[in-house]
Amino acid sequence: GELFLGRGRFQDVMSVCRSQVPNETNWRQVRYVVFDAPSVGGGIADRLAAAARELGTGVSHVAHVHPHEVCTGVEHVYRELDRVIALDPPGEGLMLAAPGKPHRGGRCNDILKVKKF
Repeated sequence: GELFLGRGRFQDVMSVCRSQVPNETNWRQVRYVVFDAPSVGGGIADRLAAAARELGTGVSHVAHVHPHEVCTGVEHVYRELDRVIALDPPGEGLMLAAPGKPHRGGRCNDILKVKKF
């Protein structure tokens, strides 16, 4: 996962994190977004469900599991990629995870980054 203040606000997150004197007001705006739970067995859906259970309810102001969607085919990938790129600011691309594969560290064929160049 990663710390998040909003789309296009990476430098703001860095500023909050690097501040020599922590500002509670700024830190209260920061959220932790969970993309995976590598230590949990099973496929990506199992891992994300475990992360959601672990977080429980009432913490969405601090952390949440990023929404994921099951891919229905190549056309679906292209539609979603176009949607993400059309955001303001534009998204970088998509991450496709092989549904039943357990997490493996490092580069592998189970995770595919999809971008337009």
